[in-house]
Amino acid sequence: CEEAPGGRQWFSLRSFWRGDYRSTATAAGKAVGYVHQALEATADHLGCSPNKIFLMGFSQGSMMALATLYAQVPLAGVLSYAGGFHQIPYPAPTKPEVLATPVLLVHGGADDVVPPDFLTTTHTQLQSDGFTATAAHLIQGLGHSLDEQGFLYGKAFLAQHT
Repeated sequence: CEEAPGGRQWFSLRSFWRGDYRSTATAAGKAVGYVHQALEATADHLGCSPNKIFLMGFSQGSMMALATLYAQVPLAGVLSYAGGFHQIPYPAPTKPEVLATPVLLVHGGADDVVPPDFLTTTHTQLQSDGFTATAAHLIQGLGHSLDEQGFLYGKAFLAQHT
């Protein structure tokens, strides 16, 4: 994690603001080891395996959750809010248990931080890479935020996949 104005970030956003989305995705891929370590520690603490854990992320956290999935870490599911990728530069996962991971994508139609079209490109890429249980919801009028409708999509997703 890096220091950022007003908080911390998983990776520098300089390249993202320049429109170099591939560098952003590459940086997320490099940081995924930290998420994998945290998952292993959490699973060990809970006495389960990471494939029993859902990852939820917002913005950069969403990018990290998706990068973790592409690192072939089996998960119970991924809830991605206001994130995603313009183009996923990672090789498609090959493990059947990873490809069966359910993924929820939720994005605001008025997001001025992460472009709303990331929802469509990420969803399309997931499907073309062989993920079968994906859902995508664009919430019109919502900026770079999470609202009640987004929470309801998440609640329904969790209820369906637990």
